[in-house]
Amino acid sequence: MNLIDESSIGQSNLTIAVAQAEAIPGDSVANLDKVRLLSKEAATKGADVINFPEKFLTGYEPQLLKQMGDSALITPDDDSVLFLRQLSQRLALTIVVGAPTMINAVRRISSLIATPDGNMDFYHKQHLFHSEKDWFIAGTEDKKIVVKGWKIGLGICYDAGFPEHARRLALDQCDVYLVSALFSKIIGRQELSVWMPARALDNTIYVAMSNYCGTTGGWQTCGRSGVWSPMGECIAQAKENEGELLIVDLEYGAIKSARESERMLSDYSSIYC
Repeated sequence: MNLIDESSIGQSNLTIAVAQAEAIPGDSVANLDKVRLLSKEAATKGADVINFPEKFLTGYEPQLLKQMGDSALITPDDDSVLFLRQLSQRLALTIVVGAPTMINAVRRISSLIATPDGNMDFYHKQHLFHSEKDWFIAGTEDKKIVVKGWKIGLGICYDAGFPEHARRLALDQCDVYLVSALFSKIIGRQELSVWMPARALDNTIYVAMSNYCGTTGGWQTCGRSGVWSPMGECIAQAKENEGELLIVDLEYGAIKSARESERMLSDYSSIYC
């Protein structure tokens, strides 16, 4: 199995924006405006794609969402979907935003993926945390998108705790593992500090993760959104308690270089694939 897409070697860099922000509980209009402002800033700074935290359009608010009922969930024909599609077109920027969704009468924890060609796609979280299983249904399919020739595999929070999730995407020639998350100051800080560099080094791919700052759903979040290199090194990381927008250039050559010295992915594929 060839784990490097030879047609991609020598391609231009990918500029990724990682948004760390605090959501207003249950207020999708206000949170969409934050998406608008941060996306505009990212586009101005040359970003090709921007990522936001898990369920950012409503905040990570399980009890509030249950009280609000299904009307709080985002559907494919929701006004917010049209807004994101138009925003992506106008800014020529791929926008990935977390949201609770209702699609085909099924509740999911999803990433909304608006692309500059005017389309909207969805990724549904496959590994639900135990407290999410009473209201949401797990997704069953991996998702990758292509931006400037770069293949980007999507994950949502707890997905990243399962090495096989990122591994499947890497074996599918993904160059970046893009994660929307909520990590708290309790165990979450330890989880993200281990999972993110591990998923990067395990698969010799870039990892980019967006977390909340402030409070959501009663959790004090730990911030520390960041980008990790294919060698597992932290390239950029936000502070713990403040909103930030990280803009990072990813170099395709770093993936090829990492795989020349770290052969876990190719050795895995030679045994198990």
